[in-house]
Amino acid sequence: MRRAVAGGGALVTGACVGVLALLVHRLGGTTLPWGLLLAAAVSVAVSAAAAVLGDGGLLPVAYGLGWGVAVLTALAGRPEGDYLVAADWRGWVLLVGVTGAVVVTTVLGMVVVRPARTPSEPATPGPATRPSTGSTRS
Repeated sequence: MRRAVAGGGALVTGACVGVLALLVHRLGGTTLPWGLLLAAAVSVAVSAAAAVLGDGGLLPVAYGLGWGVAVLTALAGRPEGDYLVAADWRGWVLLVGVTGAVVVTTVLGMVVVRPARTPSEPATPGPATRPSTGSTRS
C-alpha cells in the first residue's frame, strides 16, 4: 500500500514538474534563457531525487511517466490552434534535450541505484576463492 501511494505521488509530482517546465521554458532573454535552464535543472533534479528516495524502483519510473504524459499531452495543441511549445530552438531543447535528460536520469536511477539492504538480510558473500597452496599443477 505504501509503495502504491509513493508511486502515485511520484506520478503526480512528475506531471506537475512537467507542466511547470512547459510554463517557464520561454522565460528569459536570448542570451540567458533562465526559464529553460530552470525547467531542465528542476526536471532532472527531481528525477534523480525520485531515484535515490525510491531505491531505484518504482518512483523514478512513475515520475518519468507523469512528466512525459504531461509534456506530450500539451503538445497536442488546442482546437483553437493555440500551442504551448513553439517550434523554435527553445521548444526543441525542451522536447529533445530535457525529455532526453529525464529519460536518461530515470533509466540510470533504475540501473545504478540499488535497493538498500535491510538489517535482517544476510550479507551477500563475495566470490568463492580457494586458498593458494603455493604449488601449480600442469
